[in-house]
Formats: sequence, C-alpha cells, structure tokens
Amino acid sequence: MDKAIAEKIAKDYITENMAPGFNLTLHEGSDFPTGIWGFNPADQYLFTYTSGIPTGVGRSNYITVSRSSGKVISAGFYGE
Repeated sequence: MDKAIAEKIAKDYITENMAPGFNLTLHEGSDFPTGIWGFNPADQYLFTYTSGIPTGVGRSNYITVSRSSGKVISAGFYGE
C-alpha cells in the first residue's frame, strides 16, 4: 500500500473514533520518536495527530497503519 492510502485510512479512523477536526502528520525516514513499543517501520506507517483546536505544549498521539493489511493500531500517547 502507498502512503496516500495509509493516510486516508488513518484520517478515516481518527475521524470516526477519536478526534474530528484533527491535524495528521506522517513520520518518515529517521523522524521516528523513540520508545514506541512494537512499531515496525518496515511494515507500518507512523502518524501523529492532534485536535484541530489550538493547544499548548503537551503529549503527542500516535497511530500506525500496516503497509500490508491497512490495520490501524493506536500506538498511544507520548510526551508530557
């Protein structure tokens, strides 16, 4: 699957389950935060999402989308 399809799957998942009106960022290359348990960059795309409401400093929300199956996994919250 390519990045565009993975991004659409991630957006649909977040809109339906978590945070309508969000901002989504795909992490690529060496742009991966450390400490995400079970994350496999060879098989998963990693996205950060935030609500569309302006916020201050805080934790980031992560989800992954499997490159092979399209399965979405909530990778949790990281940061302060």
